[in-house]
Amino acid sequence: MQHYVHTVHSKKISWLGNLKKKYIFVDINTYYNNFINKFFKTMSENKKSNAPMILGIVGFVAMIPGLLCASACGALMSAGGASGSGTFITLLTALPMFAAFIFGFLSKSKAVLAGIVMIASAVILLIPVILSANFLFGLIAFACFLIGGILSFQNK
Repeated sequence: MQHYVHTVHSKKISWLGNLKKKYIFVDINTYYNNFINKFFKTMSENKKSNAPMILGIVGFVAMIPGLLCASACGALMSAGGASGSGTFITLLTALPMFAAFIFGFLSKSKAVLAGIVMIASAVILLIPVILSANFLFGLIAFACFLIGGILSFQNK
């Protein structure tokens, strides 16, 4: 790679006055292009994102109160005569929550599988969120798991 160096004799520039020195102008575009190419090469080839793991943790922590709320709503449904609905709602909340949490940690080594499981967990998690009216915690966890699953596909 060659760098082009040009020398220019002093010129009279109205706002700088007389310049008596020689100036060397280096082709800045060459340096800029080299920097950009190295930056994007290292970002795309060498690094895998931690975002799916972090979003899995955040979604899991956000859904812990949601799990308690879903369990309480399920218990009230069971007490009202709908037998087995408490266990169903609790399991339908806990299983996708734990699956997305575990596969969030695997998003660097098994990115495609982790992405599929996190997106499926987010969709399955909507069922107990709607049934138990747990919109605050459920939708936060849904968004975290969905975005984490999508970002996990970029780690392949």
